[in-house]
Amino acid sequence: MLATATVLSAASVVVFITSDTPTNLEGRRGLFVLGKVISGLGIGAITTTVQTYMSETIPTQLRGSIITAFPIFQLIGQIAGSIIIQVMMQRPGRSSYRITFATMWAFSIIPLVATFIIPESPAWLLRKDKVVQAVKAHGRLEANEKYPGAHLASFVRLQNTIARDGHQFTDPERRVGYLACFKGINLRRTGVVVFANVLPEMFGLSLMGSINYYLQCVGVDHSTSNLFMIIGIALGLVANISAFWSLSRIGRRRLILVTLVPAVLLWLSIGVVGTIQKEGSFVYWSVGPDDLMLHVVG
Repeated sequence: MLATATVLSAASVVVFITSDTPTNLEGRRGLFVLGKVISGLGIGAITTTVQTYMSETIPTQLRGSIITAFPIFQLIGQIAGSIIIQVMMQRPGRSSYRITFATMWAFSIIPLVATFIIPESPAWLLRKDKVVQAVKAHGRLEANEKYPGAHLASFVRLQNTIARDGHQFTDPERRVGYLACFKGINLRRTGVVVFANVLPEMFGLSLMGSINYYLQCVGVDHSTSNLFMIIGIALGLVANISAFWSLSRIGRRRLILVTLVPAVLLWLSIGVVGTIQKEGSFVYWSVGPDDLMLHVVG
């Protein structure tokens, strides 16, 4: 899955680079949207595969802290992209656009190389009855030179868990399928997982990722707006790195509440300020016959 998703991601870069070749605007937009779709499929597959791999291989006591590395590396990718855009703004012609997207190939190589280096999930191998390979993969993940063979005890526990889960799949009275996620106590678990995944969108993470676009809409130049973007990502990076320490000491629930309350107040203040009208120029949106239009009224 990781290799397939990487190929999709690399293929989307080809579409992005060539999306400026059609002569008409509709063709360029259509080709660019196609690239976004392919890229979304690749990124979505990488995201789910990596999270599943971590849940199957990371020890329980380390899982909370290690999973914070996931958004950290997402932010590293964003800040690298923003810096590349900042540099390419000074380059004239179509090459600036194409070079910016071509740099995504460098990031596509990383997960492709990882597929040949990291061991397969022992849990997945056990589900496929590949016990010998599962023992080898588990040893690469948990073997300790001071205590050789100690990891075999945890492997036996994993084997028993997989065997118990497998019995649930084969027993007609205890068969587990996707619909089980929405029945009984599992419905509550599903709701918690869904809520946790939509939480970033609820507090406006996607809007923060487009701050340079909104600043440009109100007249801020491209370079300055992108600089604001870089500063915002850098602050987010600092916050996520601090979560390595704070997550295990403060706790998930308290940390979420402590950070969401200031976010709510800040977004609320932005909304209130946006409703205030005064003398001078202001910006508003309206839907025209063909597209969304931006108006500056003096």
